[in-house]
Amino acid sequence: MIKINNEKKCICPNDWINNKTKKFHLTIEDIINIPIGKTINIFLLDKNILNMSCRLEINEPNVPTKPSIFFRNGYFISFTKIDNGIKGKWKFNKNPKKTYIKEFDINIKDKWIPLKNEKIFYREELDDCDIINLKNKKYTEFSKYTRLGWRGPMMLLNDIDKDYMIYWNN
Repeated sequence: MIKINNEKKCICPNDWINNKTKKFHLTIEDIINIPIGKTINIFLLDKNILNMSCRLEINEPNVPTKPSIFFRNGYFISFTKIDNGIKGKWKFNKNPKKTYIKEFDINIKDKWIPLKNEKIFYREELDDCDIINLKNKKYTEFSKYTRLGWRGPMMLLNDIDKDYMIYWNN
């Protein structure tokens, strides 16, 4: 970690994602507490975010950059809650004209497992991570502090530029 002009600290993108954003990751409780009909903007730290951002044609190396600028090629959604659970309307920044009715992925044993009809959506490739025992378990059976996301964690878009700048070295 380095400091630029004794202001915001700068860290590498991987460290920012894996260590510094965790306090902002959204949980079951966070989504449950959103009023029905309310829309929030969410930044998705999905599994491909580094591949989409750590490229010379996207970001200049060795330049401290706000995360909102550095990860501008990533996925952002507008989420509108539609029921008392965690289901909602998703509009992705990459295709804003299309709306999806969707549930989140749930974080179990460092894996992101899709939910379908409020339950763990089992697929054969999950056998190797001992998720088979959780097949059809409802999200309400997990701790309310369990993280939700889409192919990785997510956070409110308003929180993305808090605390740290990104300093990428090719």
